[in-house]
Amino acid sequence: MSFRALLLGVTALASACALSTAGDEGSSTSTTHHEGATGSGGSLFPVTTSSGDGVTSSSSSAAVTASASSASAGSGGMGGTGGATASSGTGGGPPTDWWDPSWGYRVKIKLTNHAQGEDLVDFPVLVTLTAGKVKLTNLADAGADVRFVDPDGTLLDHEIEQWQPGAKVLWVRVPQVDKGTDEDFIWLYYGNPSATDAQNPGGVWQNDYTAVLHLGDDLGTSSPQLHDSSGHANDGAWTAATGAGTTAGEAGDGVHVKGAAAITIADSGDFDAANNEDRTFELWFKTAAQQGITTFVSKYGDCRGWSASIGDSGSTKGTVTAEVITADDCNDPSPKTATVTSTGTDYGDSAFHQLVVVSKRDGEETLAVYLDGVQVGLQTPADNKSGNDGPLVIQGVDGIFDELRASDVARSTAWIAAGRLSASDAFTAFQPNETY
Repeated sequence: MSFRALLLGVTALASACALSTAGDEGSSTSTTHHEGATGSGGSLFPVTTSSGDGVTSSSSSAAVTASASSASAGSGGMGGTGGATASSGTGGGPPTDWWDPSWGYRVKIKLTNHAQGEDLVDFPVLVTLTAGKVKLTNLADAGADVRFVDPDGTLLDHEIEQWQPGAKVLWVRVPQVDKGTDEDFIWLYYGNPSATDAQNPGGVWQNDYTAVLHLGDDLGTSSPQLHDSSGHANDGAWTAATGAGTTAGEAGDGVHVKGAAAITIADSGDFDAANNEDRTFELWFKTAAQQGITTFVSKYGDCRGWSASIGDSGSTKGTVTAEVITADDCNDPSPKTATVTSTGTDYGDSAFHQLVVVSKRDGEETLAVYLDGVQVGLQTPADNKSGNDGPLVIQGVDGIFDELRASDVARSTAWIAAGRLSASDAFTAFQPNETY
C-alpha cells in the first residue's frame, strides 16, 4: 500500500472515531479517556470537534498508528499497553496518575515563573475559574469539589475568596514554584457532586504571613467585616460613607474608600518594625489625582510610626512616599525619619498598582519601596523602628484598595515580582481539561 493511501485511511478512521464532548458554558477544551478502548497501533490521535454551542473538544477514543514503513511496535493509548506490533497494542484508558476517580475532571495549571531567579517556597497562587478554563456546569455548589494536587499526589491547601456566577477566585499554596521556568505545574480536580468543602485558608498563608485581608467581604453581613485569612485575627472594621463600599478589585473584589469611609485594624505588633524584626507590608491601590500630598495608609501612636502617601502637584504628582518616624516618645526633641519616594511615574492614573514596603532590621537596617514589582527606592542605613500602639488606618484618599497583607519577614524582590503577576492573574496558564 502506498503511503498516501495509508494516510488517507488513517484520516478517515480518525474522523469516524471522533466523539464530541457535552456542551458547557464558554469554550473550555477537553480530552476524554475511555476505559477499555482497543487501538490498531497504540498511539493516540486526538480529534478536535465542535458542538453546537461552540465548545471545542478533543476526543481520544481511538488509538491509531500511521507508519510509512512496515508494521512496528505499538505504544498503546493514554493509560493503555503497547504491543509487539502495530496491530497488537491495546488502546487508551484513564491516566495512571489520576488522583481520585471520584473526580471526573482535571486540568493542568502551569506556573509562569521564567522571569524569577529564585525558587518560591510555599507560594500563594491566585487561580480564577472561567468558562474558558473549566467546565463551569460540572463544578459543585460553592466549589465544594475543588481540589488542588501537586504532581507527586500531595493535596494542597486552598482558599475560596469569592464564588459568584461571574467571579470564582481562589488561592492555593504551592510547596515550591521552580525558578526560571514556565513548565512547573499543579493539577486542579473537580466534578464530584458528593464532595464536601475542603478549604484551609490558614494553610494557604502559613509562610510568615501575619495578616491577609482580601477586602472583598460583604460589608453589610460579614462578621468580622473584613476578615483576616492568615489565622492571626488581624481583622478589619469598616466605617461606611456615601459612595463607598465593596467593588471590583485587582484580585476579586476590593473596597472603595472615600470621604469619611475608613478601614481600621486594631493595634498589632504584626504591622510594626521593632528591634531585630523584619516586616513587609503589601497593598494594591487604585486612585486618581488627589489634592496635595495625601496619606492613604498609616499606623501611628506615641508620635512614631509609618505611613504611605501619594502626591498630586509639580514634581510630586503621582509619586508614592513611604515614611517611618522613630521617636522615644512625644517629648523626643530629635525624632528620626526614614523616607523613600518614587520618581518618574504617575501612580495616580486610575489603574491598579501594587505597593510593597519592606522594613529590614535584622542585620543591616534598610527601608525599601516596591511599586508594581520593581524597587523604586531604598534608604540604607535607615532608622526605621516604628513600634507603637496605634491602629492601622486606610483613609484620606478616594480610591479602591485590595489584598492588604503583612509578613514578619523581608520579602525578596523575586517574591514581590511573582506576587504582582499572581494577583494580576498572569502567573497561571491553563491546559486542556481532561475527563476520567
